[in-house]
Amino acid sequence: MTGTLPPSSRRRRENDRRELAALADGSGGAVVVCRVTDDGIELLLRQPHLVGPGRVAPEATVRLALPASYPLARPVVTFGGPAPFHPNVYTNGSLCINDWRPSMRLGELVATIAAFLAGRDQNPDSPANGDAVSYYRAHAAEIRRTLRPVPLASSAGGLTRSRPSPPVAPRPQFRVVQRG
Repeated sequence: MTGTLPPSSRRRRENDRRELAALADGSGGAVVVCRVTDDGIELLLRQPHLVGPGRVAPEATVRLALPASYPLARPVVTFGGPAPFHPNVYTNGSLCINDWRPSMRLGELVATIAAFLAGRDQNPDSPANGDAVSYYRAHAAEIRRTLRPVPLASSAGGLTRSRPSPPVAPRPQFRVVQRG
C-alpha cells in the first residue's frame, strides 16, 4: 500500500515506525514490535490489565491498522486475545478513540494505551463497555493500586521514559489469566 501513498504519508509512517522501534528499545521489554506491514503494526504490550471483573492478564497484543488516509484518519486499534475489560474498549476488542488528532504520533498513542490499560486516562463519558464503566467507578482506587503503568510516557517533544513505578505485590482478589 505504501507505494500508492503520497511521499508525505510515507515519510510519516516511516517516522512513526522508527519512533515505535525506539520506544520498544527503551522500554525494557514492556513494548515489543511483533510485526510491521504496509498498513499496520502489531505490538506486544506487557501491561497488566483487567480482562474481567477481578481478573488480570499480564500483557496485551495491540494491532494498529493504518488507513490509507492516515494520519488524517485515526488508526484502528484492536486487541488480540481476551479483550481488555475497560470503559473504552468494546467487547470485541476494538478501542474507542475519540480524541485522535493528525499531529498525534503512534508512540504517543501506545503510551496512552498503556496508561489506560493500567486504569488511568479512561473516558467514562464515552463508554464502549457499560459494565466496565460501572466496575471502574466502583473499584477505581483498588484498580489504580493493583495495576501499575509500564514505565512509558510521551511528551510534546517526543517520547521519553518515565520512572518505573515501584514493584507492588499482586492483590489476592485478582487472579492472573495466562494467555495461550
